[in-house]
Amino acid sequence: MNREISIPVSWNDVTLREFISLSALDFDSFESPIEYYIHVLRVFGNEDLESIFEYIKTSDLESIVSQMSFMNIEPERLDNKFVDIRGVRYHLTDNLNELTIGEYVSIESLIDQDKLNTIEAIPTILSVILRPENEVFDSSKCAERIEYFKDNLSIDEVIGMSVFFLSGVKL
Repeated sequence: MNREISIPVSWNDVTLREFISLSALDFDSFESPIEYYIHVLRVFGNEDLESIFEYIKTSDLESIVSQMSFMNIEPERLDNKFVDIRGVRYHLTDNLNELTIGEYVSIESLIDQDKLNTIEAIPTILSVILRPENEVFDSSKCAERIEYFKDNLSIDEVIGMSVFFLSGVKL
């Protein structure tokens, strides 16, 4: 039986997919803080928490939560224009006013089609404006890139590119 709990210790450890899941958790909708924290831990891949409930103390949970206190601090906004993912350098579109009609329509239609909120739309927007240098926009790559970015970009990298403003996740 696995008695280890996986937790991030910085924003760099939190993927875009995890951040989207965290942003969907409303602290006030849970019956207790413990229930909320258990859901936060599940976001980070701790699916089988029930198997260790008889071993974990509330003080252990408090310690775990305090190790994730970085979540109460907004990541630093930088002005990075690129990010390296698995050996490939992805460049951010320099000027959003220079988007082609096709790029703009792709973003709008994907957001409308999936009825995405602001946070959920981040990977969709990135799938259009973040691509390898000199790559021409190809809408057929968007769906694959959305999933790829969710799993391979940390929220720290996303914020570092100043693509959007962090709304915060309550811990």
